Amino acid sequence: MAVEFLTDEQTARYGSFHEAPSRSELERYQIGALGLVLNALVLFNTKYMDAAVTRLRADGFAVRDQDVARLSPFVRHHVNMLGRYSFLLPEMPSGLRPLCDPDTTEAR
Repeated sequence: MAVEFLTDEQTARYGSFHEAPSRSELERYQIGALGLVLNALVLFNTKYMDAAVTRLRADGFAVRDQDVARLSPFVRHHVNMLGRYSFLLPEMPSGLRPLCDPDTTEAR
């Protein structure tokens, strides 16, 4: 399903109190937004899983290709679904946040 956005006419109409969107229209937009969030989550997880596997291999751990093939980017326990998010990106020279050190127990 393609992501659909409101046209200028729909935005103007919904911005006023003349006509509310139908339930099916709202559900369609909600599904589109959830799809966008899921795609962003999968991209984020994929980039960091690749960085983690690359680092493990560089540190001398035997990471088998069969094990990597079973990894899934659909994990979401690290995402606060009820939080507030800032989309201002900090300056990161490597493009990614630093990976966590598994030997420390400090909370992030």
